[in-house]
Amino acid sequence: MVTVPTEYLSHEAIKKKSYTNLVEARQKAEAAGQEADLQESLRNFVRQQCNGRTPYSWQVDAAEAFTLGLDCTIIAGTGSGKTLAYVMPSFIQKYGVTVVISPLKTIEEEQAD
Repeated sequence: MVTVPTEYLSHEAIKKKSYTNLVEARQKAEAAGQEADLQESLRNFVRQQCNGRTPYSWQVDAAEAFTLGLDCTIIAGTGSGKTLAYVMPSFIQKYGVTVVISPLKTIEEEQAD
């Protein structure tokens, strides 16, 4: 059996690359005349709509990434707030449709309530 070496990046390297991608996408959006402080808009909207609660920074980062058109994967435990991260962009966008495909009937019912 032959072992084929594969490129392996540490979690820290992947995280650094992700944030580099986010900064670059933010700069492109600002250069194109889009809102300069998207993260603050997201935070303010959540505070207004969720009884003053402030979203976690990772939720705002993910929501900004989605809004700027980046691919994003969130790995977090049950009840940690993944739903808010992918729903936040629909709060501030005036046009468009958000499609949520939920694989589990129970989760689907909880999210619909």
